[in-house]
Amino acid sequence: MRLILAFVAAALAPVGAITLLYLYDQFTKLDAGDPYIWVHTRGFALLCLTVSTVSVLVLGIPAYLALRGRSAMRWWGAWLAGFLLTAVPFGLLTFPDLASNPGEFMEAGGVKLAVNGVPTLAGWTHYLEGVVFLGACGALAAAVFWMVSGMGKKGSAKDSAQSDVTR
Repeated sequence: MRLILAFVAAALAPVGAITLLYLYDQFTKLDAGDPYIWVHTRGFALLCLTVSTVSVLVLGIPAYLALRGRSAMRWWGAWLAGFLLTAVPFGLLTFPDLASNPGEFMEAGGVKLAVNGVPTLAGWTHYLEGVVFLGACGALAAAVFWMVSGMGKKGSAKDSAQSDVTR
């Protein structure tokens, strides 16, 4: 049961963090009495929850199954795995050169991100910030999983997995 709770907590932790950041951004840009802040935040949180849950199911559970028997697995290894399991797919899916079109021009906040389909230095910086941010969300999920599952305690993750199988 503890293992299931750890996977649920791993999916919810990044959603809570990202949603709070989004909500803070909404309150700084819009009037605090605007009722659409909550509508937009709910939609954003549901999108984040969907992505986070799919990530845990498709990437997190297989990673746990592959790494659970490793006696050398430490907290930093779990966090690094969480970072990479999130950052690498996002980085590959959003790589700027894959979708470049001649004549394409992208701008955000008055900063040119791509000119004639070629990413600028600001565009590459923007891309890397996104990859690192989502990688940090993956590391947060791994950290929460590590703490809730008890993997840091000698033998507790293995005992937890065995007790889940026997129930």
